[in-house]
Amino acid sequence: MVGQSSIGGTELQVIKIANGFGRLGFAVHLIVIGNNGPINQVCAEYNLDVVTFPILHGSVLKRMKGCFSLLMHLATKRIDLIYAFLPNCIIVSALFKILLFNKFLLLAGARGVPSKRAWLIEIVHRFALKQSDLVIANSRFLKQYYIETYKLSVDSIFQISNIVNLEVPIANVCSNTAKVAVISNFMPYKGHSLLLEVLSNSDVTCQFIFFGNGSDETIEFLNLSIDNLGLKNRITIVSNTSKIDEMLAECIFAVHPSKKESMSNAILEEMAAGLPVIAFDIGGNSELITHGVNGFLITPFNLEDMAMCIEKLTRDDTLRFEFGSESRKLAESFSAHKSLEKYAEVVAHLSKSRKSRRC
Repeated sequence: MVGQSSIGGTELQVIKIANGFGRLGFAVHLIVIGNNGPINQVCAEYNLDVVTFPILHGSVLKRMKGCFSLLMHLATKRIDLIYAFLPNCIIVSALFKILLFNKFLLLAGARGVPSKRAWLIEIVHRFALKQSDLVIANSRFLKQYYIETYKLSVDSIFQISNIVNLEVPIANVCSNTAKVAVISNFMPYKGHSLLLEVLSNSDVTCQFIFFGNGSDETIEFLNLSIDNLGLKNRITIVSNTSKIDEMLAECIFAVHPSKKESMSNAILEEMAAGLPVIAFDIGGNSELITHGVNGFLITPFNLEDMAMCIEKLTRDDTLRFEFGSESRKLAESFSAHKSLEKYAEVVAHLSKSRKSRRC
């Protein structure tokens, strides 16, 4: 279950996980408690069924009808397990789990550090997490954060890393294309403004490709900032990311200026393409990047160090090749096969425990 129909890192992971559960033999469908949108199109490419219930948007009457329709859907269909992602979906799923007398198992997917919310919502979120049969965190950093913030017991939360597609073209990091990948949706916390400041004070001649999605207003503001800083000839914005694998294969390294992360899908995709990665040492980035091995981890938010690392990778073909080779090796530990093995073990264990409680 997801809450929005737009496509971001979490939504892509949900689709990959749902597809993986299908390969394990489960009958899977995706529940969206928002409106129809891009996620429906992507699911069609994976042959995944999608059911939409407009609970989070629209008039009060529309939301009430959406809630009733979802309740009837869960009550009348054979649903053994719901995997709900992010606070809104976790809260909704926990509520219906109670109303339906624990009809289904509930996995709560923790993805990223939640934004600050009203105290009442935080209390409800904590309650919903404790109604879940298991919380799944995608990084060691996030697991520890949830244990400390939401007072969860160690055995109530389990780590399963994000899935990355390894069947992608490998970048020729020693090529003369001098393109640099920057993958992230266009949101303030993703740090594009920090990278623009770095580039405005640097004479590096690489072409920086900003891959991501965002509102028209956000992209217009980013373009305006690029123009004002005189960077128009050095930065290209690509908002259609359907061919991102092919585009990454044309790059020589990646920069990830995000101000907060848990387990970055973007960094995983860059690593799978065999790219060295530069990022701030925040959140779960250190679980993906080993400083001086497959990239550079920079003290938050030291822009001088970022500039130095960009220049170093730009000028050193040998270093890019060594880092890129290590990135690809490390990415292989995040294969779908390894993550799905863990999911299969978790579901089997929870199902067995549930049957024993009923006996």
